[in-house]
Amino acid sequence: MDMGTELWGTGILLAALLGLTMAATPEDQLTMKELVGGSNKLAIKLQKPYCENGMFQELKGDGNVFIAPLSITSCLALLYMMSRGQTAHEITQALHINTTDYGEITSAYKRTLQSLHKEALSWANSVFIDNGVPVKKQYIDDIKTYMESLAENLDLSNEVEKSRQHINQWVASQTGQMIKELLPKSFSDDKNKVMVLVSAVFFKNEWIKPFQGTGKMEFEAIDGTKHTIDSMYSTDSHFGTERINEISADVVRIDYKGRSQSMLLFLPVLPSVSIDKVEESLGKVDFVSQVLDKVPHGRDGYDLEVIMPKFKLEDKYELSDAFRKLGLQRMFDSKLADFSKATDLKNIEVTNVYHSAAIEVDEKGTTASGATGMDISLDMLPRTITFDRTFLFAIVDNPTSSIVFMGRFNGPKAA
Repeated sequence: MDMGTELWGTGILLAALLGLTMAATPEDQLTMKELVGGSNKLAIKLQKPYCENGMFQELKGDGNVFIAPLSITSCLALLYMMSRGQTAHEITQALHINTTDYGEITSAYKRTLQSLHKEALSWANSVFIDNGVPVKKQYIDDIKTYMESLAENLDLSNEVEKSRQHINQWVASQTGQMIKELLPKSFSDDKNKVMVLVSAVFFKNEWIKPFQGTGKMEFEAIDGTKHTIDSMYSTDSHFGTERINEISADVVRIDYKGRSQSMLLFLPVLPSVSIDKVEESLGKVDFVSQVLDKVPHGRDGYDLEVIMPKFKLEDKYELSDAFRKLGLQRMFDSKLADFSKATDLKNIEVTNVYHSAAIEVDEKGTTASGATGMDISLDMLPRTITFDRTFLFAIVDNPTSSIVFMGRFNGPKAA
């Protein structure tokens, strides 16, 4: 692959139908910072395999996790714009939004999407609607205005397999052909779908400076097994690092070209500190003020050696159970769900939540996403950080501080 790091992510909600009313336009009160802060909290909750809500009761066999939070929250936003009453309230609670004002929320999403750096990072939202479903024009207008979303009619009732292939082709076109089958074949078994919401995000960029060399390294997985894997290494002052005592981790920041995105790498301060403890602590701090803002973009005159794996991950999830554990109950129950902002059709519900994400990291770049601590002084910072055991990583959009992609690397996938 020509480019160093590539990331791909898509999220989808399959709903029996969704709805929305006319958008209010009061004076904006919900800030972009508050919206992003809530989305980052949701990202960390969803990513943590052993978090308090038990999002993933069992890790996949290799112990790796990778998600694209930006696509997940965008799908939830599209669903929120269809919802009223308690259905809408549950969604705002899951997104950690402390207002119920439709105009404030949608305007904040619009400003956030407009602020995302668009050269290396691209996204696309689309709503696919069954031909026979009456959807309110205001909903179509609003998702276009606030979420830059397309709306397309398909024959979801009679041509389910053809519709599945069409949606998958759209996703592939938006993710550099890296995610080709978001919707599984089982999608075609249900002929009662009335709407499909899809959000895709794609990132491809080179490091601000490529790594200087490649080689092999010994990597210890969370279960103690050791593997010899491909690695890359470099020594330079453009690596930023900080020990964040509140999360018991050394954090390294590596910028991409243009410095609009960075990768953050989280390594427990000692081998005796579990990665679960780091994940748990991340969920208790303010990610932007207590983590992101503390890690510099580099230190002039301070060369840091970074040794880390080259890796490639691709994961698929069905997130319905995870969403339920986040408190999203009504959207899955046709007797309770209220999607009347988008349609007057009754007895509709969300049936599935599919999510796929992929990342490839090498020496050239990436393709794809309250506590008080004692600051550590420069002369105490390590001169070499080796990511030779399970670590967390995130790709953030610097202008908005949004977590675009997040994951856990636990070694190579089994052959």
